[in-house]
Order: sequence, then C-alpha cells, then structure tokens
Amino acid sequence: MHEYIHSPGYLDEQLVRQMVFDISRTVMGDSHLATQLAQDLTRFIPDLAYTDFDWRPKDFKMELVEGFDRGSVNYIY
Repeated sequence: MHEYIHSPGYLDEQLVRQMVFDISRTVMGDSHLATQLAQDLTRFIPDLAYTDFDWRPKDFKMELVEGFDRGSVNYIY
C-alpha cells in the first residue's frame, strides 16, 4: 500500500507513512499485523535503516537511452 500511495504523486515519506497507518487502522483495526507494521516497522525489522530521499552511492551512474520504445509500456511518459 505504501508504494501504491506514492504512485499518484505523494512524495512526502512521512505523509505516506501516516496515510498507510490511518488507512490500515480504519480498515483492519489496531490489532491487525498490517496496522502494527505501518505504525512501527522497526519493531519487526530492528536493523532497518532509512536513507535520505535523494541519497545515491558515490559511484552511481545512470545512462539515458534516447529513442526508448515506449509503445508497449504506456505508463512511461
């Protein structure tokens, strides 16, 4: 659900996390595992580390391909 909410353009990570928690809580209740995960993921994965949104490794290289065939994938603009 978290990544799905990002897809229409919600980029603020904290806002999306709160939305996922609120939706999970409303639909599934406080005791549901999905709600508990949304509330505090580190409770289940204690060594999880979040990086900054714009973080990239120092050796990150991206190649832009001109003339990419977009005909078969209508979700790429």
